[in-house]
Amino acid sequence: MRKMQEKQPKSKEFARFEQTLRKLIAVPKSEVDKEKAKYERQREKEGKRKRPAK
Repeated sequence: MRKMQEKQPKSKEFARFEQTLRKLIAVPKSEVDKEKAKYERQREKEGKRKRPAK
């Protein structure tokens, strides 16, 4: 049998990345779309044009 690898403690940076990733996955796409639409409406009210698509 192979020896089990010892678990190494996660680095702080990796732990933060993992936490952010879980938060992003937990947000339904419809919520993201709502926030984007709200942001775009706010920009239109301020009179700023959208960035041209690249």
